[in-house]
Order: sequence, then C-alpha cells, then structure tokens
Amino acid sequence: MTETTKVLLITGGTRGAGAATARLAVARGWAVCINYLQDDATAAALAREIRSRGGLVHACQADVGKEQEVLRLFAEVGAELGAVKAVVCNARAPATGLPIDHLDAGRSARQFDTAILGSLLCVREAVHRMSARRGGSGGSIVFVSPQPLRSGSGVPSVEEAAITAARDALTTSVANELRGD
Repeated sequence: MTETTKVLLITGGTRGAGAATARLAVARGWAVCINYLQDDATAAALAREIRSRGGLVHACQADVGKEQEVLRLFAEVGAELGAVKAVVCNARAPATGLPIDHLDAGRSARQFDTAILGSLLCVREAVHRMSARRGGSGGSIVFVSPQPLRSGSGVPSVEEAAITAARDALTTSVANELRGD
C-alpha cells in the first residue's frame, strides 16, 4: 500500500447495501475492507468476486458492537490495506419485525449495540485516524439507514424505528461536531 491509496472500511459490508458499496468503491479505485459478523462463506465469496475484477479487498470478521473487536478491526485494516480514509457505518442486527408486546430486552440490546454503539465506536476510531486536528488528512464517514423507516412507512417494528431514529440523530450530531475537520 502507498500513502495515497484510498482505503474504505464498510461495516456490514458483505450483503445488500454494504456489498453494493464495496463493489462500487472498488470500481472507483478504492481498497476496501468488508467487515462482517459471522458468515465467512459470504465474505469469502464477495472478496473473491472483487479480486477477480482486479480490486483490492480485505474481509475482516468483527462484532462492531464490542469495543475490543472494533479496535482489532481498525488495526487489521491499517495493517492489511493502509490508513482508513472513509468509513461506511452499515452494520445492523437482523430485524425481527416483532410487535412491541413481544420485545425481548436482550435481543433489543444486541440490535442497539450493533447499529448505534457500533457506529459510535467506529466513528471514534475513524476520528482518531482521520481527523486533521489529530494529524490526519481528513476523510468521510457515512451512515446507512433504511429510507422507508425514516418516513414512517414500511416500519417492521417499533424497535427498528427507534434504531433508525437514533442512527439519524447520530448522523446529524457527528456531522455538526466534525464539520470542517
């Protein structure tokens, strides 16, 4: 890797919007780390696909809802691809679509840990590496939230709506705090 290599980390990067983002970024010249929770086969298949098209990719298993795993993820990205220049916070625990009267506190905590705490931890680590105030060269942070949940249509559960609202608030707050950095 060279210092000019553009490195993108995508949490929840092996399926759906995360995988599509990885494919597009690689096509535009980025080296990409696709983070995933547990499906080694899907991560390996996407990495093979990207490599077959000449892309530079690293797949890294890490639970972004756990601080030590986020630290390991960022260290591994740096060692394998170089300095992170952009982060896409896309990881979400699978929605169950259960109504509020079937809410399970443990499952809900897991979903919030992945989507919200995971995003906070990844932003913190990205800022440590990219912030101009900390000697970095700047960068970009993107949060992914399902559009139908923001408009109130297509809400699979109150739990998912709460997670989406929290992520949207996080997006605005991070943008305001890091503006110009």
